[in-house]
Amino acid sequence: MMHATLNNRQARLLMRIRWLAWGAIAILIAADFAARADRHPCRRGLRLHTQYGDYLMTIRIILAATALAGSVLLSACNSAPETEAPTEAETATSQIAITGQWSRETAFGQDAGGAFMTINNSGTGADRLTGGSTPVAGEVQVHTVDMTDGVMRMRQLEDGLEVPAGGSVTLKPGSFHIMLMQLSQPLGQGETVPLTLNFEKAGPVEVELVVEPVGSQGPDAAGGSND
Repeated sequence: MMHATLNNRQARLLMRIRWLAWGAIAILIAADFAARADRHPCRRGLRLHTQYGDYLMTIRIILAATALAGSVLLSACNSAPETEAPTEAETATSQIAITGQWSRETAFGQDAGGAFMTINNSGTGADRLTGGSTPVAGEVQVHTVDMTDGVMRMRQLEDGLEVPAGGSVTLKPGSFHIMLMQLSQPLGQGETVPLTLNFEKAGPVEVELVVEPVGSQGPDAAGGSND
């Protein structure tokens, strides 16, 4: 539905145009009466000079144009769409922080590796992890693990992974995780691997993965590195 949305200055301007339009109409009526009196044989005292009559006609045209312009302006303002205030969802923002990021050592010739971490969102709006990039891999994908007929199968999350507002998501083995596809080199234990994560709202976030030994469940788990 369309509504007029005017500030104080616009409202005053439109009020002046409205009064001007009504004034123009009144003057036109008076001018027409005077012209009729000028032509009436019984009212010679009100007869107007020919030049004044031409001047009056010019004024009539100007006032008519003013009245028309005022009407057009009023119609345009009355048909202007209402400016809606931003919704809470539109003003909500995310605040992303990454903790406990790590990866696992890979063997020579292995073309994929995993990355794990906890993603914290202290903002007022949800965000979504959509992917990323790293110099050591050709592609970075977001994955999950499903149980199908008693078999665990890894599946890419095409739409990314949602991180709720005021919450966190943990990426770990056997659950949500990041896959480093098309590795250009093995990941060696004790190394650090640069990784850029892409978020829908927060944008790129850069982290460094600590490479843990094969079979590790993370830096804080038994078997993890103490570096």
